[in-house]
Amino acid sequence: ASWRLKGATIALALAASAGSLTATAWMIPAAGQAFVEHVRSRTGREVTVAKGVVEMTTSELRLTIDSLTQSGRTREARTIAFAYYLRWALPCAPLALAIFALAAIPRRPARRWIPMATACGACVSYYCLLAAADIVSRHSVLPIAAFVWLPNAAFVVASALLANTENVGTPSAHT
Repeated sequence: ASWRLKGATIALALAASAGSLTATAWMIPAAGQAFVEHVRSRTGREVTVAKGVVEMTTSELRLTIDSLTQSGRTREARTIAFAYYLRWALPCAPLALAIFALAAIPRRPARRWIPMATACGACVSYYCLLAAADIVSRHSVLPIAAFVWLPNAAFVVASALLANTENVGTPSAHT
């Protein structure tokens, strides 16, 4: 792939990451609150619904985690911590997957289905790693952030390995 295509891919991935971060950190919690206000205004009734993890702002999640931890409810704190760190890690998925895609582009012509199968496999693998991280983090004392960031880290490492493998056996430009 040309440098122009690679640059455009990374730029689009960064834009997708920024948009996703904006949505997960600010827009979705605000939309949840706006919905409650809308129901209240349409029905004329007071709506008292406790905020769920999705409706909480990032700072509210952090305060809830601290409060639950201090009160000894570590299991609940870890569950909410997973959601908190997911708000930061998931928006980075487009960038991690774009870097992987660029590293996985075949250097020689390949059948059309190979890149498509690789892309689908990467997305399924990302989801499986995230689901496994969620399950394992519930039964571990290791930091939640390490589990949540695992899929991104795995794809960046896989990208580096693919790029390194592609360079092995390639004549150096300096020789």
